[in-house]
This record gives sequence, C-alpha cells and structure tokens, in this order.
Amino acid sequence: MLKAAFEQTRYPSQKRFVVYGLGGFGKMELALKYAEGHMPNFWGVFLVNGSFRKNASGSYAEIAKIGGVEPNEKAAKNWLATRALPWLLIIDNADDKGSSRTSGAIRRS
Repeated sequence: MLKAAFEQTRYPSQKRFVVYGLGGFGKMELALKYAEGHMPNFWGVFLVNGSFRKNASGSYAEIAKIGGVEPNEKAAKNWLATRALPWLLIIDNADDKGSSRTSGAIRRS
C-alpha cells in the first residue's frame, strides 16, 4: 500500500503519511524497512527524533549541516523544500498532538 501511494502521480508534490499506534508495535521498523527497500527512489533519507523539542531541533540541525545551511530547523526545512529530487523524511516519536516539535510543514517553493 505504501509503495502504491508513493508511486501515485496524480499529485506529484509532497506526499505525507502518518503511521500511528501503540508503542512497541513496529511503526518505526515499518518506516525504516520502507526506506531501506526504496532507497534508490530518494536522493536522501532523513530521520528526525521527535520525542522532545531539543531532540527534534538537533535532528534538523544535522540535516541543515548536510545542506550547508545554518544548523537550525527552519533552515533545514527550507533547504529540503527547495530540493528538486525526491527525499524521504521520517519523524519518530511525534505522538503529542499539541506539540510544536514537528510543526511547520515543509513547503515547496
């Protein structure tokens, strides 16, 4: 089902998927297995630890460093949004609905 959703070309822009459920049931393993099996389809696969704001900020800072931009969340999201080739961003432990840890969707220019 994930493969079909990613291959769907009717809406060629960003595709977002949420995998949710109780802890310990393999959500992250599913996402990583998908990433591993489809690595050739993405020029980059990035992982954000959304468990705490500090962790998410650190993850985005690492992504920003890869892009050669200021090491912060806003710069990382902007850099990703301006990439022409497909990439995959996996956010783990983003289960607090009211959290700002993963807010600010990545927008394409």
